[in-house]
Amino acid sequence: MTTIQSELSSPDGSGQTIKTHCSKGHPLNADNLYGYRGRQCKTCRRLRHREYMRSVDKSKYLNGSMDEETAGRVMAALRSGRTINSICNGRIDGRRTKSERITYLHLYRNYCAQHPDFALEAGILQTKNAQAANARKGSLKREMTHCIHGHPLSGVNLLVEGRTGFRRCRICLARRAASPRPPTEEQIKRVTAALNAGQTIARICWGIVDGKRSVDRIIGHNKLKLYREMNPDFDKFVGTVTAGSGSRAQQRRHNPKLFQAEVLRSERNDYHAITNLLPANLPYDVRNDIVQSIFMALLEGSLRRDQVRSRVQQFITAHNREANKHGVGQYGLRSLDAPLYADSSRTLGDTLEHGFWQ
Repeated sequence: MTTIQSELSSPDGSGQTIKTHCSKGHPLNADNLYGYRGRQCKTCRRLRHREYMRSVDKSKYLNGSMDEETAGRVMAALRSGRTINSICNGRIDGRRTKSERITYLHLYRNYCAQHPDFALEAGILQTKNAQAANARKGSLKREMTHCIHGHPLSGVNLLVEGRTGFRRCRICLARRAASPRPPTEEQIKRVTAALNAGQTIARICWGIVDGKRSVDRIIGHNKLKLYREMNPDFDKFVGTVTAGSGSRAQQRRHNPKLFQAEVLRSERNDYHAITNLLPANLPYDVRNDIVQSIFMALLEGSLRRDQVRSRVQQFITAHNREANKHGVGQYGLRSLDAPLYADSSRTLGDTLEHGFWQ
């Protein structure tokens, strides 16, 4: 078989070459690469493993057992406090080291099945060592006397979280709260959409609904506060939308049916308010399409309520551009809600479902 080892120059200009095929001709692409300890061919590894499994004696794995010397070393390791994971897999402090392995798990189990006395003592030690190992987990952080920035984790500077028991440095928490990372554009869009939908600051920043934390928050309060300080227009928008939110929350809690009726009434008022901002000479179906686009922008968070009046013309222009793009008829594309003719009660969408003469 002819080997293929094509080489490409390094994309970073370092002069190094990158092989595109292994020595057996298999392509070194994303589907055939194994990234552990360099770039390795998955196909070659699979073939080597199959060849090895054909050559080994499987009865050794099924019926094999430890010798007496190895059994003595295993018992000594168990008495010293080592776990079965470290004895059979060589794991010390979460890392696998082959030099620490004494035997294999299947050999240990076969020996225990053949020697009940050994299995009884080993089982007691195994359970005891496993419990001690679990108790040691997290000991590195539990024994820390200072945080990573050198502040003492004791006295008034120590904060212990009630739910998790984690220890926190109050100085570091105060510093992160005073200068948080700026929010992303996606977070601001989600916040804007949530405010347009009538959600509260408690719901947005803490995930609190009806006095309980039941949903995931969108953004932290410190990030929202920082963004409001950096953007006066956005701060004005938040203040306008959240005005009277306390009374609305109390009404939603104590009189939910009346609150739901007011929400529906407010949505109808929003529809008529946006419709009144559009030119009166636009056809009925075009007006509905533009209003729908505005509502979608409000729900997506790309449009704030206080920007609707100033950006109505942008939505009209975008609708006309999209309609005229395909050059259909005199006025471009027609809405499915458009009437068939001037005094008709049937729409264009009705013809798609039933046909014109049905």
